[in-house]
Parts: sequence; C-alpha cells; structure tokens
Amino acid sequence: MDGLVPDNQFTAVIYNLIKEEKYDECVRILEIQIQNLPRSRAALSLLGFCYYNLEDYLRASSTYEILVGLCPENTDYQIYQAQSLLKAGSHQEAAKVSAKINPDNHTHKVALLQANISFEQEDFGSSRAYLDRCLPDDPETIVAEAAILFRGGYFVAAREKFLEALDIVGYQADLSYGLALCHFKLNANDEAINAVNDIIENEVRNHPELCVGSKEPG
Repeated sequence: MDGLVPDNQFTAVIYNLIKEEKYDECVRILEIQIQNLPRSRAALSLLGFCYYNLEDYLRASSTYEILVGLCPENTDYQIYQAQSLLKAGSHQEAAKVSAKINPDNHTHKVALLQANISFEQEDFGSSRAYLDRCLPDDPETIVAEAAILFRGGYFVAAREKFLEALDIVGYQADLSYGLALCHFKLNANDEAINAVNDIIENEVRNHPELCVGSKEPG
C-alpha cells in the first residue's frame, strides 16, 4: 500500500489494518495524513497507538506529547505518554509526566502507572504505597504485587499472587514465567519445569510457525 487512500475509504482502511495488526502500513498512511493535517487528533491518536504496538515507544511518547499539548484536559493522553516513556526506559521522564496527571476518574489507572514507574526505579516502598490506592482485585494490581514480593525475596507469597492472577486472566506467558521463577527459587524444580513446558505448549499452539524445523523429518 502506497499510503494514498481516498478520503471516503480512510477510516475503514485504517481500522481494518489495525484489526489485522498491520501497524507498519498504518504508520505509513497516517504519517502522510499528518503531513497534510498536523493537528488531526484522530490521526495522531491512531499513530501513537500504532507506534506503541510496534514497540517504538519513543515515537509513541512524542506523538502523545503532541496530543497532550492539543488536548491538555485529556488525562488518557497523559497516561499514554507516561506509559510510553516507561516502556522506553525513560523512567525519570515518565515520573515527571505522571506527577502532572490529575487522577480525577482515573485513580486506579494513574496509581498503577506510578507504582510501575517506582518499581522500575527500584523504589519499592513507593511502589507498594501506590498499589494501596489501586483496585485490589484487578489482575494488574495483583501482578504488580507479585513482582514486589518476588524482588523482596518473598517467593511463596509471590507464587500465590501469580497463581491468583492466572486464575483471573487465564494463561499469559509472562505470568507463567513469573510462576516458573518462583518455583525455581523455592527449589520446586518439577513445578518449574512444568510451568516452562506449559509456556512452550501454549506458545506453539498459539504460534504454529514456532515449531517449523523443530522436528526431524520421517
């Protein structure tokens, strides 16, 4: 796709590409659109989303920074900017942005963001304090608690938190990996191996291309 999309097809084309996770193509189209309409909130928002999903977190944060300037009352854009900076490893900048956010109706989301930033800065006391403001039954809160417990050496408690999160959301590779690490730290080697095997089986099931070449012919 060359990036030239008729106006009457633009929205449908972009959303179909996003649905198909063809974020590179979306970016090419949106960057051309923004050259013509540099203050288009819709195009910038979609561009930031695509950059984030492409793991181009610095470009995502820059795009959300523009949106914050255009819509300073929109808390979501501030949160997305801080999240992008956090993912980019710019922890101090993420902390600065998050400190300016008015939680209003986003208390849980902002507190969880600040907890994750503090965790990455190895300020576990502040991270714990922010988690106390979060919804206790939310799986992201539970996972964050598990991470703090693990870093503190409380492997039994961390294991219980990872299991609790898995019971809520079902299989997720990162949670199963955390569970495997807890088993390993507790010298529960059979359980650790089972958790790793669970990851392999699920990833091969979800991504059959991973097993190409893994078996000898015949």
